[in-house]
Amino acid sequence: MADEWVTDYDDTDHEHAKLFDTLRSVRAVVLHCREPVLLAEALDVMRARMKAHFTVEEREAATTDAEAADILRQDHRALLRMVDRMRLLTATSTAERKVAMAELFAALQKHDREVDAPLFRLLRQKAA
Repeated sequence: MADEWVTDYDDTDHEHAKLFDTLRSVRAVVLHCREPVLLAEALDVMRARMKAHFTVEEREAATTDAEAADILRQDHRALLRMVDRMRLLTATSTAERKVAMAELFAALQKHDREVDAPLFRLLRQKAA
């Protein structure tokens, strides 16, 4: 998750950095924790951080283009559903959680590369 998420919107880019810090922290708990309560709490933290991040992006996009905000909202919902599905895996094997976390990270990277960055760069051009 390198600079492919840079959008040229300071608030959004700052949010990306905070989100990825949280995801890296929570990842260790999700992959190694054997206590369902702690695992559920870690996933709740991750989901809340993602939701806050998505809210910033959607608000920023809505100031320029309502359709762009809708595109983001739909993709964000799909990503949050992935976290919700991970919550159902709290009592399952570490291997299953590892696969689910890898899928989430891949989906987030794809989202940033194919939706966020291009969309915000387009919005920046549109606003200019």
